[in-house]
Amino acid sequence: MHTHPSREKRYAFDHVFDPSAVNVDVYENTTRYLLAGVLEGYNATVFAYGNTGAGKTHTMIGSIEEPGIMVLTLQDLFKLSERAGHENGTKFRVTVSFIEVYNENLRDLLSTADEYLDLREDPIKGPVISGVTEVETGSSSEVMEVSKASDATHAV
Repeated sequence: MHTHPSREKRYAFDHVFDPSAVNVDVYENTTRYLLAGVLEGYNATVFAYGNTGAGKTHTMIGSIEEPGIMVLTLQDLFKLSERAGHENGTKFRVTVSFIEVYNENLRDLLSTADEYLDLREDPIKGPVISGVTEVETGSSSEVMEVSKASDATHAV
């Protein structure tokens, strides 16, 4: 008797959104709670994955009328860091990088160099992308300008 392992896959989800959900609903239920840890020095990643046309860009960046997760996160991050500065004198430095992960290759979207980057393990920082461009920013609008620059650098 020959048994085949089940091809059935099981997945666990923290939250499922119905089609009427808006970006702020997704932000409130997936990302907002990460900010406290970020302000304490922890890393956080928000990763959008899916088929072309599934809505990743709309959910992550959004529009003027309906800002996406990235915009909402940045707005709250700068508000919270400014508040912490007023309350206890803590100073924050915010840097951004934009990378593309495609076929397990990493590309720096802020660099004109057309080479792949290496993912390395730093004993202090943990995983780091060697040689990635980091740009210091002071507001969510500055981050969005850097994001637009990354699009322009790699426009086809």
